[in-house]
Amino acid sequence: MDTFGFQEVDEAHTRESNIGVQETEKVVDIRKISDLDADRYIGATRVKEGEDSYQRNAFNQKASDNIPIDRDVPDVRDPQ
Repeated sequence: MDTFGFQEVDEAHTRESNIGVQETEKVVDIRKISDLDADRYIGATRVKEGEDSYQRNAFNQKASDNIPIDRDVPDVRDPQ
């Protein structure tokens, strides 16, 4: 697993061709949210005891980390 809690994905964005021209390859991200290890993802940046939970991101990181990742989020858009 990588540091973000997903299975590692092999990626090759650019490569040098045999005539010295850079070619870009399309990379398809096959990861699914169901593959995410949420505890590992959040644990990598979790606020430690004594740290200011607002300093790093200008919002309450500690409260954010405690919100369930699989929660229902209502659609609050205007129905127009």
